[in-house]
Amino acid sequence: MKCMNQKKWLSAAGVCFLCLWSVLGQAQEDLERKYLALLVNEITAIEMVLHKAEENKNKDARVTFQYEWLRADLLKMKSGIQGHINAPRTMPRKVAPLQGDYRQ
Repeated sequence: MKCMNQKKWLSAAGVCFLCLWSVLGQAQEDLERKYLALLVNEITAIEMVLHKAEENKNKDARVTFQYEWLRADLLKMKSGIQGHINAPRTMPRKVAPLQGDYRQ
């Protein structure tokens, strides 16, 4: 009887550990997505500042800043980040059941 209780306890502990591991992994992924969304917002703010700078550029300057190049790079970064945020989450792997009985 004692061995059966230990087996149940070990199985329950294993399940609890796997659940906790899954929750912590999900929380970490959600935190990452939160910060990536913040990056997208920052890029949007940079795009607005870029537009204002372009409106006030010196049209007679010998060397000019390539606003279109920067705008294209910002768009690529923003698209890549949004693509990662919006990508479907992968399904967790199936875990083999625990043996539970370690005595012979």
